[in-house]
Amino acid sequence: QAARAEVHTPLAQQLRDQAELLERQQPAQKTPKDAPDTKAPAKNSPAKAAPAKNVPGDTAASSAFETRIKELRQQAESHLGVAKPLAEAALKEAPQNSGTNRAMADYNRVSKKSASSVLGLLERARKARPDDPETYYVEGAFWAVNGDQAKAVVVLKEALHKARAYKQKNLLRAATALSLLHLRAGKNDEAKKFALLVLQQNKNHEVAKALIKAIEVAGPQTKTNTGQTTTGANK
Repeated sequence: QAARAEVHTPLAQQLRDQAELLERQQPAQKTPKDAPDTKAPAKNSPAKAAPAKNVPGDTAASSAFETRIKELRQQAESHLGVAKPLAEAALKEAPQNSGTNRAMADYNRVSKKSASSVLGLLERARKARPDDPETYYVEGAFWAVNGDQAKAVVVLKEALHKARAYKQKNLLRAATALSLLHLRAGKNDEAKKFALLVLQQNKNHEVAKALIKAIEVAGPQTKTNTGQTTTGANK
């Protein structure tokens, strides 16, 4: 049952990641300063064409994005609903097992439960299996959205290292998390490096492909005179 939970929880995470990345690709909405001039023409001046109320193509594209984002998030919640009883039953049956503790911790992480409900279970999982790459991944992914990005990078890279050492391949979840973490920080070169690492191992990886698109939308990474990193989207 723990193994089944560790199918549905990662799927929920992937769907949420895809929704976030799709938001980053969403067509920008018109702001008031972008709106056409609606002032009446001065007397004796050439008449202006009536401004368009909207741009049908932009509106349709935006609506399609919003619909898909909503669908992805609903699908994520559905997978979490399946994962919860599976993880709970597995942990009850084998409370000292590394996999059952990790599965419950990962569910709690994706469900945004308390830090103690994640880290306590991960500590038990690590005691049972100290070098498990997946346990490191869950911890790194937890820190990525809980206020310690620097620690997240260290732990996620350790997950990659251990997976290469023991499985002779990359842990794609860890590489994907690293790519998204760097994208959020505006470090697009690093984000692209980890996304490409995933695609080298699985060219059809949906989240990695979405990461590449989001990085392209963000624009090139540059450095300001102060040495800070910026992107084409926020310069």
